[in-house]
This record gives sequence, C-alpha cells and structure tokens, in this order.
Amino acid sequence: MADGMEQSPLAQTFLALVHEGEGPQLSSQPPDGYGSLADLARSEAKLDWLMARLPEVWDSEDPRFGAAWLFEKTVEHTVWAFVGSFAVHHRVPLVGPEAVWVAFDEDGTCSAPVVADTRFACLADDPHADHPQAEVLASLEALRDRLLQQLHDIYLPLARVLAKPARRGLRTQLRVVADLAVVGGWWYASERWGQETGFRYGEMLGHGGPPLWGRDGFRAFPHRGRVFHHRVRNTCCLFYTRSERRFCFTCPLRSKTDRQERWAQHFDARIAEGKA
Repeated sequence: MADGMEQSPLAQTFLALVHEGEGPQLSSQPPDGYGSLADLARSEAKLDWLMARLPEVWDSEDPRFGAAWLFEKTVEHTVWAFVGSFAVHHRVPLVGPEAVWVAFDEDGTCSAPVVADTRFACLADDPHADHPQAEVLASLEALRDRLLQQLHDIYLPLARVLAKPARRGLRTQLRVVADLAVVGGWWYASERWGQETGFRYGEMLGHGGPPLWGRDGFRAFPHRGRVFHHRVRNTCCLFYTRSERRFCFTCPLRSKTDRQERWAQHFDARIAEGKA
C-alpha cells in the first residue's frame, strides 16, 4: 500500500480477508506486471495467450475451455475482495474494472487483486460511516444490491469479450459471477458468523434477479437423522472436459441420484472425522 492508503477503512477490511497469506491489497500504482481488468478485456494478444495456455495447463481439448476457464478463474480470484468485504465488515469497495489490477503467471493463474480506490459503501452503524470516502446505505439489502451492481460493472467488459469463445450468452457469463459471489459470501460469512449466517448471506447474493440472475443453489440434504446443506451451481465451469473426466462437487450436469450418493459419502466422512 502507498500514499496513505494503509489508513483507509478499506485497508482494515482487506487485511481481515487475508487467507493462507493471500488477500486483496490497495495501491495507487499497479505493481510490475499487473494490468487492470478493463485493459485485459481490451488486450486481444493477452487474451489469446491465456486462452491458448490454460487448456495446455489443465489438459482440456474442448474448444470452449480456454475462454470459460479464464473467466471462471479471473472472477474466482478477484471476487473475494468484494463479497468478503460485504460479509465480514458490511462494506463494499466502490471501484470499476479500470481500478482492479491482476497479474497472471506462466501457467495463466490469476493473482489476488490490487485495488486502486479506497471508496466504499457501508451501513449507518459502521464505525467509519462518517469517513469522507464512505457512501452510507440504509439497509443490508441495499448494500447487497450495491455489491451486485458493482460486480456486474466490474466483470461486464471481460464477460462480453469472452462470451463468444466460451460459446455462452452474456446472461450465462453473469450467472458465473453470481455463482462465485454466492460461494465467497457463504464461505466468509460462515467463517465469521457461523454456518447458518453463511447460508443466509449466500442466499442474499443469489436472489435470482438482475443484474446477475444467478440463484443460490443451496439444497437441504436429510441424512442419518440430520439435515445438512449442499450446493449445486447454476453454471458449468467445464472442469469435466479435462482428460481425467472428473466432475466438480457442485456440478449442475450430474443427476440428482449421483449428487445424493456423492454427498452421502461426503457427510459420512465428515461425521467419521467428527467434523459434522
């Protein structure tokens, strides 16, 4: 961080999001090798390289994979800064795609984001609600709506340019964003406030309407006299197109019977380990 950004309330929030040594950062200048999400969407050469490299690294011959996986993983590695801030501190960073910077390594893996703006939305009870860069909203639902609109605006340029090579419509691309936002909100809120609150935040973020349209996908799972919860995605990440043909745990392409069997095995193992 630089130029006094470390004193921003948003810096405190980002610090709370660090997990296993990684998390979003604030900086007024991009680190070496970083570029904005807006520039990425405009860079035909960079996109072509990434869309060619990712199928090599992940061993997929599906012509859709490069574009779909690039969008999936870019959103996955950056969306936590926004949904985590919402879930942990009830704050929403107010930035556009030109102020979210990322880098990619030689395998096409996206970095955690560097954010170039310290403005944020919050609630009236936020201890920094009177901060000159704070936008105060009236309710948690209003803050949620502000977050979803931010995510729409941040990822829209990349969603548009990658839709055709991924062979998806724009609405499906935005449902990918919703899928990953739900996971992030669910995880951070669960870690901070417990599983029940985690489900509530996930449901809030996946309300099924515009601007992202994705639903939360949570399913109740009665098993061994208890009710567990699991999740089915709205969109497919194409992980199954790899040569080993494995499916994600939340894959929407699997049958209900198959999902039930997999989740029964999962929760049996959790029970045996004393973790459920």
